[in-house]
Amino acid sequence: MLRKLLKGKNKSKSEVVHKASPFNYVHHESYDESEAASNTSSEAATSHGGPTTCPCGKYYRYEFTSELVAYNGGIELNLNVRMEDSIDSGTHGTIYHAILLQQSDICVVVKDMLFQHEYAPYQLKAANNEVSVLKKMAGDQSVIEYYGHNFVEYKDDAEIYGKFSIVLELGGANLKSYIQQNIVNINDEDDKSQFITKVAGGAAHALRRFHKYYGIHMDIKPHNFVISLENNSDSRIIESKLIDFSTSVYMDGKVTRKVDVYSFGVMIYKLLHKLNKDFDKINKNDLKIIKETPFFKARLNHVIKARDFFIMMISTV
Repeated sequence: MLRKLLKGKNKSKSEVVHKASPFNYVHHESYDESEAASNTSSEAATSHGGPTTCPCGKYYRYEFTSELVAYNGGIELNLNVRMEDSIDSGTHGTIYHAILLQQSDICVVVKDMLFQHEYAPYQLKAANNEVSVLKKMAGDQSVIEYYGHNFVEYKDDAEIYGKFSIVLELGGANLKSYIQQNIVNINDEDDKSQFITKVAGGAAHALRRFHKYYGIHMDIKPHNFVISLENNSDSRIIESKLIDFSTSVYMDGKVTRKVDVYSFGVMIYKLLHKLNKDFDKINKNDLKIIKETPFFKARLNHVIKARDFFIMMISTV
């Protein structure tokens, strides 16, 4: 699929080696911003993929003021990146909206990871692990699509060792944001539960396929599932895709799926029973129950029920 999309120039192996083929973000002015902002034509304002907007129609093209070159095997990828503000950021990197320039341009995201000298060996290992997983799962609809990556070493920087960037498919909101954005429009409690069940079903389906074809994710949480932009409104599940594989491992017998299944259960418990609270953290009362209740009574039963829900979902989707 990637080779059909990209019209790139093949590179020799020596040119594809990460440190031998560094890229830099190059700031440029595509054209006068004040002139572009004053363009009030209906096509510029409303047309998705019009000449003055990015292919998805969310931003004006003049906002993509940085250039990027990355690689996938022997294929060169040229991109324009919108660096004005990020889509998301966290411990594993910062996400930016970008345009992959090809015969038919598409919107993608660029995940930037800055490595400090002290932690660079571990960070580089994690980044390469993520690329390895993405390549292994290429073409699977349960995992965000990988387009390419590259690494540049900052030889003259005393603090930053280098930057690793991965070019990925543009997905929708993560599970937490998606539910928060949509749950406010649902008044009936049963409808709310049904909606969350559809979201959870899509996440369960993605995790089941990852377990089947790769191994253990090791970091299951709402932020590591993004809603697919190709969902069918009539589907019995709302499809999502797994992201962030820096800590994922192959199935080797030492680590089992139970790690992910338990984390999934906790995640669904929070989604179902803490809709009006921050479900990124388990509250102190939950922790007390976990520590002091040997037979998992009281509210912790919901975690077990959520785990059972996951087992049920993976057997039906």
